[in-house]
Amino acid sequence: MRDDLDGEDGVLGVGINCLNESGLSDTTPCLAWNLLYQERDLLWGCEADTVSMLTKLIVHRSLGTPIMMTNLYPFLMGQAALKHERIPEFPAVADPENHILAGHCGYFGVIPRSFATDWRLREKVLAIVDDDAAVIDARLRVGDITLSKLDPSFTALVVAEGELTGYAGYPGSDCRNGAVIRIPDGHAVMKRLPSHHALLTTGHDRAGLDLIGQVFDLAIERLS
Repeated sequence: MRDDLDGEDGVLGVGINCLNESGLSDTTPCLAWNLLYQERDLLWGCEADTVSMLTKLIVHRSLGTPIMMTNLYPFLMGQAALKHERIPEFPAVADPENHILAGHCGYFGVIPRSFATDWRLREKVLAIVDDDAAVIDARLRVGDITLSKLDPSFTALVVAEGELTGYAGYPGSDCRNGAVIRIPDGHAVMKRLPSHHALLTTGHDRAGLDLIGQVFDLAIERLS
């Protein structure tokens, strides 16, 4: 990947269709994304999700806050989420309709070491990838967090401010270390979030997001 990048100018992000084409590789790109971010400030797109990469580029380069992409499973999804992650139930919380379980490829998601409070490289979890593949098991700090994703029309940035309250893991499942996130309105997230792939940034920054909207001519649509 370094050799390919050295032959191109102006590359700001890179992605690989790592799951659907996993039969063509004996590894996964998770560690490479971490190294390329640390070495070159290069952003990554899991599963070659170009909309997530573009969202990540705009938000991270504008605000400078730690950022990651992951799958969001609102508790309102019920069995659809539980079966996908092979878990028996969601974590017990006081208001489940306003909570999300976030996880990707067995753990929370690809997080560069410099963003993480805890970071380890582990053996793969998903059955679809090669037995020699690896995955990152890492955590962001607990506290304020912001969800965001570009609308498919590229006219709006959909945003939900919430709180990362802790982590939940299910041995033997596809969610060994997922994040539990409280949001103001789970029904609004279910109705309007563009996809289950979303970006998470640490903290809340309404002023910064408003400026992003002005600079890039994007409506900032808050789900709260």
